[in-house]
Amino acid sequence: MCPVNETSNFMIEDSIGDYDGEPIHEDNDEMVNLLKSLNKNVEENNKNNAKTQAITNKLLAAYEKMSHRIDSVLMRMEMLEKKVAHQEKSIDNNINHNKEKNNKAPRDFIKSFIPNKKHSGNTNENAHNTVNKPQDDQISNEKQSKQAGSYINALQTTPRVPHPLPAIPKFNKTNRFKLAYVTLRSKIGHPKPFENLSALSVQTKINQVLKDVNAKVYDESIFVSAVVKFTNGTIKLCAKNKASVRWLLENKHKWTHLADPTFVTSPNLYHVIIHSCPAFFDISDETDILELCEQNDIGREEIKKVRWLKTPNIEEKDFGSLVISFENRNLAYDIVKGGDLLFKGNLLRAARYQPGPSQCYNCLHIGHLALTCKNKPMCIKCGEEHTLKEYDADLKYCHSAYSSYCPIKQAELNSFKNNLSQPSQ
Repeated sequence: MCPVNETSNFMIEDSIGDYDGEPIHEDNDEMVNLLKSLNKNVEENNKNNAKTQAITNKLLAAYEKMSHRIDSVLMRMEMLEKKVAHQEKSIDNNINHNKEKNNKAPRDFIKSFIPNKKHSGNTNENAHNTVNKPQDDQISNEKQSKQAGSYINALQTTPRVPHPLPAIPKFNKTNRFKLAYVTLRSKIGHPKPFENLSALSVQTKINQVLKDVNAKVYDESIFVSAVVKFTNGTIKLCAKNKASVRWLLENKHKWTHLADPTFVTSPNLYHVIIHSCPAFFDISDETDILELCEQNDIGREEIKKVRWLKTPNIEEKDFGSLVISFENRNLAYDIVKGGDLLFKGNLLRAARYQPGPSQCYNCLHIGHLALTCKNKPMCIKCGEEHTLKEYDADLKYCHSAYSSYCPIKQAELNSFKNNLSQPSQ
């Protein structure tokens, strides 16, 4: 098919529109339809050419912008290259200048940084200075730049020594007027210590004993600052810090009897409860205790006391819970943290022992001991104001105040367990 241009299109339309002769034959109608379709194709091609031209113009504009940006980036790179070369040259000059300065005395090196501030009173010299001011400014700027460069280089070449860390405080002491203290008491049944002695005399005797046993913490000697005596025989000792008080408390059984023979104290014990222990374990048999120590690599002297939490009936129960008391706090902590012990092929579970609330043997109230009780006595059988020795047997009282079936004691134990289960804030 031959191409048709716009002029031929107009000529075809004119020739078709101006025809007024006889009706056109069917072949002529087909020709006319063909020409019309060709006309439409030409119009669509013209539209596509216009779109192509617009897209081409946009691409050219984008290319021009991109080329302009590339040119600007190249110019900046050239400028940066020149600056880097200039800085390298200045660094080399500073290094050479620093070597020359190092050959001089340190005093001259320091004087080179101090500007000359001499003033002259001659007007002619001032006029001469004003005339040559631009040259002097240029020379001074060059000197300052050289001095600054040499100073920076000197800082860079000086070895950097790290600053020492602040000293770790020895004690948790927040207020020098607030002393730490500990309260000690003798074993039950012993007479009151330091009878008929003043607080100063007691302090002097205790400090002498601490000096003899070489009591120290953090390489610092321990001494008692003040003593308070109570009427029930309890002694309150004031020390410099908490570390000293902790030493006095943990080692009380080693030095108190040296200060006064009646001042006998028991060591601090740390209790661990052992679950799933076989019921055939005999706490009175030294063989079972030694075997428990050997299988778990524990010294026999470390165990101070062994007892059943509740004596198991071998016919009814196969296992029970033991309470073992240690004098070594770290050993007890390791056992609780590890949680496992061995005995004759049995795996025992260890945990920290939480004793129940204390109960007074005098007034039968829960929460304090008879040693510090100031209430009237109460009978554990009938509840009257007399001791158990003065009680007359009466079968109507079904249980004592110490019985685990007592409803009042059960209520106190439940409240104690609830307080333990609540998270500490």
